[in-house]
Amino acid sequence: MLARKEPTRRLVRDVIALRRLRKLSQSALAAELGVSKRTWQEWEQGRRLPSGVGKALLERWASDQPAWPGLTPEN
Repeated sequence: MLARKEPTRRLVRDVIALRRLRKLSQSALAAELGVSKRTWQEWEQGRRLPSGVGKALLERWASDQPAWPGLTPEN
């Protein structure tokens, strides 16, 4: 079961990295995603993992971010 959760954990780590690069607070990112600050904190701190709509929101948000110098997209 842990192997199935790894892509979601990787997605959350990527979003955390992008949040930090953009210098967004947890509250600001939660607002951009349309989720509560508490929900984002739960995901970021690993207490819960997003699934379904939450995972789709993170995927969409991450894909909508501009290219950042030093980052290469994973294929």
